[in-house]
Amino acid sequence: MGVTRTDVSQTIIPQITIGGLTIRNVVVDTGPMDFEMTTDVRAVALLGFDFINGAVIHVDYEHKKVEAIRDAAFHPETIPDVFAVPAALDDGVPLVPVKVGDTVSRRFIVDTGSDIVMIFSGFARSHPADVRDQGRGVFLQHTLLSIAEVIGGTLRMEPTELKTVTFGRSVFADFLTERTVDAGNFEGDDFDGLIGTEFLRFYDLYFDYARGRIVMAPNATYRNSVSR
Repeated sequence: MGVTRTDVSQTIIPQITIGGLTIRNVVVDTGPMDFEMTTDVRAVALLGFDFINGAVIHVDYEHKKVEAIRDAAFHPETIPDVFAVPAALDDGVPLVPVKVGDTVSRRFIVDTGSDIVMIFSGFARSHPADVRDQGRGVFLQHTLLSIAEVIGGTLRMEPTELKTVTFGRSVFADFLTERTVDAGNFEGDDFDGLIGTEFLRFYDLYFDYARGRIVMAPNATYRNSVSR
């Protein structure tokens, strides 16, 4: 199984309302998308760079809300324990530095729509020592076949226990993640992996694309995890 090519077309929607914001005559891409996020929530569309580039977007996992903040009203210096991670944009896709083992890659996608962390097969081939399984991944591969549903098809993955993964100020030891298998169409040539909510949920996130950064502050989930 693998990711198939997806045909995308464009159309104009007369009006879109998001919270208290109304946008008219919006040019959108259309394609197949229908994911079951929970038993009562389905994802049928996504808001990408064209939308979120217009403001600082605050993603608050703790309180389950998203806010759009005008650039002039954003004052990160007032946020306790705040720090910033540089974010380069590749066709509107935010790429951040992540350290896997002893290797730092600046080509990890930040994806709030994914609930897991992925290591792409190209990175795994280039850095075998950094992605060498610590034991649990090999054990799980005998009992678990991981399949992810993505736009355009399904994606096969293999569980892998990494010795260390560092993102922002957090170092995760013996971290169980997923490694993609034969997924060239999904991975592309410019990316080494993907950071989803498995990491991101520990922080309040402020996507500040105008300044090329993601501003982060530890939330209660993070504080509770380190106090155990």
